[in-house]
Amino acid sequence: LLITDVQMPGMNGEELALAVTESRPGTKVLFISGDASVARLGESENRRQVRFLGKPFLPVELARCIREMLDVD
Repeated sequence: LLITDVQMPGMNGEELALAVTESRPGTKVLFISGDASVARLGESENRRQVRFLGKPFLPVELARCIREMLDVD
């Protein structure tokens, strides 16, 4: 499971996710961001593989999202 912010210096989260999933197919990706306009990243046709969690979030929300992603094949 890759957990990445969408906006980062040098390489954005989308680029990082693409690089990781190309080298490790099947890697699940959880994007996090405070910018609601990027929520489309979690609108993958395969919601089990890609999710979006908007900031701010509670630790329990992050834990729940991680658990849900890891529990699904």
